[in-house]
Amino acid sequence: MNYTLNSNLSAGYAGGYQIKSNLNNEFFENLAERAAAKFGMTAAIINFVSSGVEKGHHEHRTSNSFVIAYREDAGALMSDDIQSAIQLTNPLLAAERGIRFYATSPVYSEERLIIGMLCLIDYQTKDFSMKEQFELDEIAGAVSAEINALRNNSAGNAIGQQ
Repeated sequence: MNYTLNSNLSAGYAGGYQIKSNLNNEFFENLAERAAAKFGMTAAIINFVSSGVEKGHHEHRTSNSFVIAYREDAGALMSDDIQSAIQLTNPLLAAERGIRFYATSPVYSEERLIIGMLCLIDYQTKDFSMKEQFELDEIAGAVSAEINALRNNSAGNAIGQQ
């Protein structure tokens, strides 16, 4: 599913970030990289709970899904196992690993439940304006919309296969 982001969101997008993910979803990878580059951050992390019905079964499964876009200078930060990197979405654990800037925006389900977050982290302290928070919220909104579209599509497919 393609979403057109506000033109201000694409300003300053230069790429050049490395990606770690347990998803195969270019949309989320691009959004994470775009968020990190737009705000000039060491890394951007999209972390959310994914769920679905396994094909041919009636079992419900849930797991954490994530995409991390990070600069080369964050290599030491990201060299640990993925679970350690995901722990960076906790500001207290991030501070223990040398992170000095942390901003987040929630990712919502269609029912307006928080199912994840989009985090920006950096080694340097930074000022973060209300305008920048609004822009971060817009990107998190695109993540929410895509997750909900994927969930609706997945649920429709699972129902049709039974």
